[in-house]
Amino acid sequence: MGLLDRVPSLSVTSVEVAQGGASSLYGSEALGGVVQFLTRPAEYGGLSLETSYGNQNTQQVSLAASGGIGRWEATFAGEAFHTDGYMLVPPADQGSVDTNAYSQHGTGDLTIARKIGKDSEVFARGWYFDDSRNNGTIGQTNSIRLGQGALGADLDLGTFGSLQLRSYGDFETYHQSFFSVALDQNSQHLTDLQTVPAQGIGGSAVWSRQLGKRQTLVAGYDDHVEIGHSNEQIFSPTTGSNLRDTATGGHQRTAGLFGRTSFKSPRDGRWRSARDSTTGATSMPFW
Repeated sequence: MGLLDRVPSLSVTSVEVAQGGASSLYGSEALGGVVQFLTRPAEYGGLSLETSYGNQNTQQVSLAASGGIGRWEATFAGEAFHTDGYMLVPPADQGSVDTNAYSQHGTGDLTIARKIGKDSEVFARGWYFDDSRNNGTIGQTNSIRLGQGALGADLDLGTFGSLQLRSYGDFETYHQSFFSVALDQNSQHLTDLQTVPAQGIGGSAVWSRQLGKRQTLVAGYDDHVEIGHSNEQIFSPTTGSNLRDTATGGHQRTAGLFGRTSFKSPRDGRWRSARDSTTGATSMPFW
């Protein structure tokens, strides 16, 4: 499963890539860099549909729709994908347990928002993703289900700046099976069944204010709690009998407080060419 599978392609307008720490813009976990997908703004009566078909019975359909009534607006984006895949083992080595490695997934994202005043709004968002795959032999599969709900507000505080508030909860369940396959590819034994459920809850607040024409202040706080477990059934690779069950898990909390101030130069940003009279070299210092 890749990151791009989770985002309906028609909902994306652009992608931002930021290197280095960017906590004041993206939260306390943005320490090494950020990849941000920017989605379509709501358009009254907007509807887009895109489909494709390729070899290995590869099918994809993507939908984006939006509309509004008065101060209310809503956007929806969804995508479904399926491919029959292909055999991982060369034809000369294939056995009775071999099957195509296929993949399919679906995702949906719904946002409902309401404008408040001139430049403020509140919104609710729900998102779901389901992905399943076969890994090349009968019964050897993995799947994942993800979901998230969020509430937020973008508030214009007038002379006191602006405030962004977010709260969310999410869940994830991962399943995978492992098999020991015979050398002739004609038999296999189940060795491991793994289920990994996880849940999280979090929120953030970011305040910003423009001071004069050149200085901007940003401050914020975010907090996230994650609870996860891994449950496994271990089987004998020769007989297939259950040997033991294991269960592990943990609880993690991440909180961050950040702030930033930035200044704009009073000069225009432009390049000026300066030729060195002794070496003949040309430099381009930033003016």
